[in-house]
Amino acid sequence: MPTTAALLRVVQSGRDWASSRDARSSLGVGHHVDFSWAIGECWSVSVSSEGAVGVVGAGGSGIAVGRELQRAGIEFEILEAREGVGGTWRYDPSGDGSACYESLVANTSKLRMQMSGRKMGGRPWQYAPHDEMLTYLESIVDSEDIRPRLRLGWRVAAANHADGVWTLRSDRGEERRYHALICALGVNGRPRWAPLPGDFVGDQLHSASYRTPERFKDRDVVVIGLGTSGSEVAGEVANHARSVVVAVRTPMWTMTRRLAGFHLTGLITRRSRGSCRGVCDAGPSRGCAC
Repeated sequence: MPTTAALLRVVQSGRDWASSRDARSSLGVGHHVDFSWAIGECWSVSVSSEGAVGVVGAGGSGIAVGRELQRAGIEFEILEAREGVGGTWRYDPSGDGSACYESLVANTSKLRMQMSGRKMGGRPWQYAPHDEMLTYLESIVDSEDIRPRLRLGWRVAAANHADGVWTLRSDRGEERRYHALICALGVNGRPRWAPLPGDFVGDQLHSASYRTPERFKDRDVVVIGLGTSGSEVAGEVANHARSVVVAVRTPMWTMTRRLAGFHLTGLITRRSRGSCRGVCDAGPSRGCAC
């Protein structure tokens, strides 16, 4: 599942940059915002003092960006299609608007998920369930006074750039204008179906629409793919289905979250702390992700 450091795309003058350690973008001159404080990625942007910034998406990345813009004193709005913040971590039982299933737990430790300067409750090597992640993100929205900047229920249908201004139009026809645009949308927002030949008369379900395993009771199930979602869904469905077969293109290494009761990411984190070799600007004391 996507983490707080999910894909960010910074868009200006019709160009876009996918996030990486080398990602740099100049959106004008004026304020300098270091987003590595927020999301652990080692990049920053310069934002002009003139005009507001539009942020699309109020998931973990959008909230992290909003926090840094707020602290820098930059005018901004966060546009969110749903009626609440949290992105993936806002559970929706109906299966719409989020890929979060009922048993979802982060596959990255709290130490890696939390934003700098804002610790998550519990042990740092533990994995947060989706409701705890949502509570954490809601607390940041309130403590950083981001809520007045939210525009919930505002689904972006189109974005046009002309004369240095971005014009965004919602699915209801409303328009808003910004000097700069930050797309904080996750990479897993739209399900992708494999183009498989032949016919299949049984039920087909994408993991993005999976919520609970009870519907598979006493049925024969094939799970295609062994990524995070595939492995978790297969393991959960196996406790209810008559049989479960996992189909993968190539062999994969898998690892348990715990070994002899210890959380593995906690052990790995302790081993790797301070391992930055100077390839980025942040350094280990700034939460470097190297």
